[in-house]
Amino acid sequence: QLGSMFGLALAVFVITRFIDLPPALNLPAAVLIALVPVLLWLRFSWQRERAVLEPRQNLLLVAIVSALAASAVGIPFVTDVLRIDEWLPLSGAVNRIIGYTFTVGIVQDFIRYLVLRYTVWPGYFRTRLDGVAYGVAGAVGYAAVLNLNFVLSANPSVDVAALRVFDELVRQVAGGMIVGYGLAEVRFNPRPFPLLLAATIVFAAFVTGIA
Repeated sequence: QLGSMFGLALAVFVITRFIDLPPALNLPAAVLIALVPVLLWLRFSWQRERAVLEPRQNLLLVAIVSALAASAVGIPFVTDVLRIDEWLPLSGAVNRIIGYTFTVGIVQDFIRYLVLRYTVWPGYFRTRLDGVAYGVAGAVGYAAVLNLNFVLSANPSVDVAALRVFDELVRQVAGGMIVGYGLAEVRFNPRPFPLLLAATIVFAAFVTGIA
């Protein structure tokens, strides 16, 4: 899925070096690009999951709830309460990493944890990789809202939109896999480290801060 999105972003970037898209088509094309990761996930993950004998349940629910949580809580809290765009981008590199870790990273990954914790954990976790699958589902839903919010508010050119969508998708998937695997480890390890989930969320947030 990530490879397909990277290929699309690269193709859009190369094509726009030679062809100018009519201004009237810029926003619809950017919105379509923002939705491509969802379409790829439905095709490569959700649709194939439905074809097996015992598919993972509630993958689509996790994606939808994550998208709703991003829209209702995640984005408003970061933009209106923390207001990071007003002070964080101008900080030094180390301060930016720390700042994004303990603002955007913690908010996004704690929401990600809550969604998984109260929708599919622990009953729907049968193997450790189930945590990864559910984490990616939540990541795709969260990334879709972030990307749509970006293209609708900033109205970027299609090449910028494509690169931003891929970048956001990679960061969300990385965080989702980390948090999902942490929940799976707590589920299947008979003696998990007491602070494992907290450490998992902080580590996922740190990855966001670096990215």
